[in-house]
Amino acid sequence: MSKNTVLTLVGSLRADSTNQKLAEAIQLNAPEQVEVLIHDSLGNIPFYNEDIDVEGQVPAAAAALRAAANDADTLLLVTPEHNGTVPA
Repeated sequence: MSKNTVLTLVGSLRADSTNQKLAEAIQLNAPEQVEVLIHDSLGNIPFYNEDIDVEGQVPAAAAALRAAANDADTLLLVTPEHNGTVPA
């Protein structure tokens, strides 16, 4: 049986992030048949700009995220609440 891959995106980039710690706990406690991958370069991805979303101009960090998302079976978002609403 092949493993299911869960791509995990952590929405808090600070060094002592509770969300990062939660994602790491999920990774350590995942069932044997589940591989939890934490994508660690969200801070390098620029805001979306359709003008550079063309072949040869996509930033490397954005291309890496797309590839990771394409390879994953599931996406898990671990993100903080900001002022009682969703984060940016």
